[in-house]
Amino acid sequence: MSLCITTVVSADDYQTYIPIFIYTVKRAYPEYYVKIFLRGKLNALIRGVLEDMKKLKYCDPGWEVLEKRFMNFPKRTSICNTLRHLLPEEEFKRFDYLYITDIDFIVFRHSPTLLEYLSSRIKKTKQPYAAARGPYQYPRRYEINRTGWKGNFTRISDGMLMLKIPEWFNATKKARKKYAKLVASSTPDGFDNHVPATYREYNEVMLYRICVKSKLKTPKRKNKFIDDKGFKKLYRDIHLGDFKFSRRNRQYKWIKPENFFNFDDLCQDPVWQTLLKRLNGTIAVRMVKKAAEYVRKFHHEAGKRYKRPERRELPAEVHKEPEKTDSGVESNTDSGRTTG
Repeated sequence: MSLCITTVVSADDYQTYIPIFIYTVKRAYPEYYVKIFLRGKLNALIRGVLEDMKKLKYCDPGWEVLEKRFMNFPKRTSICNTLRHLLPEEEFKRFDYLYITDIDFIVFRHSPTLLEYLSSRIKKTKQPYAAARGPYQYPRRYEINRTGWKGNFTRISDGMLMLKIPEWFNATKKARKKYAKLVASSTPDGFDNHVPATYREYNEVMLYRICVKSKLKTPKRKNKFIDDKGFKKLYRDIHLGDFKFSRRNRQYKWIKPENFFNFDDLCQDPVWQTLLKRLNGTIAVRMVKKAAEYVRKFHHEAGKRYKRPERRELPAEVHKEPEKTDSGVESNTDSGRTTG
């Protein structure tokens, strides 16, 4: 089975997560392909880091960043997360599965693997996707005035969304085409009278509506799959976005002890240390440092209660200093592709 991991990123501070994301995915799962869609151009810093990741052999070369994508869509609160459900099918035809996630995840290897775990849910439910039910029935952000809100705001979480190819694209083709037009034209759909992507939860609300309009089964209970199995927190790894807000960074309790130990191992990786030095001062590194604070807190408060799991062997190259070479990076500015 082949898997592509993808997401859509805005060409602002969020692009500083791209090298970290690519490296941790390829360090954990060199057999998976990574394809990132950028709404704009890479800045000089990130372009240089990505070129060095190839030239100095930081990781397996199976990755690419596609620039200037979805430029005809408006800029809104949750537009990038919404667009990842409108990705073009032709970009993924050579894969068996597609995994959609957030750019600010640190990814670790587990057993069963990510693909084995989520594809088993797809096979059991006979649905073309696997995802957990979202936590709320309507937007709950403090900035939203919910007076007069009507409609169904049920959500399907899309930070850990596995899709089966081509079954997902075939089943949802009509609904996705409709929502692409609605999002591009800022036209509300029939569920409510709100303009698409004007509130933070819209991407997960839209995913639910795509599934309903496509007559697919949906999870019935919060944090559950269609077959009523709760998703394993182990596979949630470390979400750096949880450390941006004081009210959310308490969610470090979501992090399983094994992932704290995995993070410890990552911090000893010389390539990882090189990346953080190159990206020093960016929001990505600030969030990594905040995560490190909670790792230390975990070890102080609870670490002694947990036995360090047996260390899984990673490909040998991830433990070595990057090897200097004169080879370059394939970068086609006309097509907007920077490949590994």
